[in-house]
Amino acid sequence: ALTGAASRRVLDVAKGGKQPGDARRAVTRMLAQEPDVLRKIAAEPGGRELLDKMVKNLGSSAKSPEDKRFMTEAIKARFNMEGLTGDLTTKALPRLYEVLLIAPVEHTVNNPLLKNIKRNKPGTEASFYTTGTGNITLNLDKTGRKEKQHVADPDDDVPQGIRPKDKEVSFFNHTALHELGHSVDDRLSFMKSKAGQAPYGGWREHTVEEVAEAGAQAKAFYTDNATYPKAFLFAYLRDVLNKGGDPLNPRADVTQYLAAGGQVPSFDQWKVDKGIAQAITDYATFQRDGWDNAKAEWAIADARKLCGFRAPAQRAAQGLICEAILRDRTDPDTAIRGCAMVAQPPDWAALARHDAVQWALQVRLVSKNSGLWAKGGGACTAAAIGGRVYQEAYDGKWVSYTAGARGKGVSQYQFRAPAEWFAELYAAILLKLVPDSHPDAKLLSWIS
Repeated sequence: ALTGAASRRVLDVAKGGKQPGDARRAVTRMLAQEPDVLRKIAAEPGGRELLDKMVKNLGSSAKSPEDKRFMTEAIKARFNMEGLTGDLTTKALPRLYEVLLIAPVEHTVNNPLLKNIKRNKPGTEASFYTTGTGNITLNLDKTGRKEKQHVADPDDDVPQGIRPKDKEVSFFNHTALHELGHSVDDRLSFMKSKAGQAPYGGWREHTVEEVAEAGAQAKAFYTDNATYPKAFLFAYLRDVLNKGGDPLNPRADVTQYLAAGGQVPSFDQWKVDKGIAQAITDYATFQRDGWDNAKAEWAIADARKLCGFRAPAQRAAQGLICEAILRDRTDPDTAIRGCAMVAQPPDWAALARHDAVQWALQVRLVSKNSGLWAKGGGACTAAAIGGRVYQEAYDGKWVSYTAGARGKGVSQYQFRAPAEWFAELYAAILLKLVPDSHPDAKLLSWIS
């Protein structure tokens, strides 16, 4: 509740709807002695509406240091935030207040994961929301910049009746609402709760190993290159996917399958190695008594120490066999055959031309913020396997979605990751860019 005669007078003036400019100036003078006066006003019945009147009276510019102080505290009080920092410029402060008013109160005032906003100018990188913290960073330039944010590319098969409206909108407004959407999604665990569900894009998260296996199977990588061990081919394709490996110059986790001097141990030689023999014994014990992950890791370390091979590639392969037996719980004979080595260097150029490798180059990140999603609907549809589009959304983070989801897309960026799918829709719905006939406008009607 308000305390002090001065605070009560401000409230009385504002309640009567009279002279909101006088009330604002009075509050501004009081902030030095009573920093939380605006929070007190916001907590009163009808207090948030009173703040709106004072801010509206200020207009679209907070020119003086006093006005900027008022706007900063007004935003924090009105939307129940802890902090507002960074480049809080003349026009950015009133604009941010205006944008946050667009969202439902449940997404701002009653959202514990909207805590802090920092605005940087000029933006040196994309704006972002930090999951779990409630912190939004807006790397934005002038508030007057306008762009068409939600225009589907011509090669996206989105029916005309549900395409987003072809109009320019404030880049500042769109970005702020997009990042707020991440906050709402985080608070509700919304997209996590909808994982795999077709109406919500059918999004799934994957390991790079899962993606490599899916690509190898769908593109017949194993059968087309049957002269090579499956374990080698898998490691090669994973290397291409994993942080931009070069198909013509694979890294150590691929070349370790190549035997020095062309010496490849036979199945029987692998099996009698003391380390592998010990791993086989431990495997039988775990199968009988139950698996203990910590003990299995100790057993792998012990088995590696007992390795009887001298060549580095052979020793590396022995370790992989032990890991397959004790970490992946693979039948020992299967593990040994799967980790066979290549006697001679393969034809890297021929492997690099294979459809599976070309697919891997398409679905991995191009740069930090550019990937398959930015290549257009045609490229994404062409890359789909088994009715799903796999891609690296962020560095080392792999996802997939149902290819049919593009038939109702609102932007290319929506198809980067589950969180972006939601945040792009969130901003588009609140900015009224999505037609009422759009299926997701109905699916996510609670947003507005």
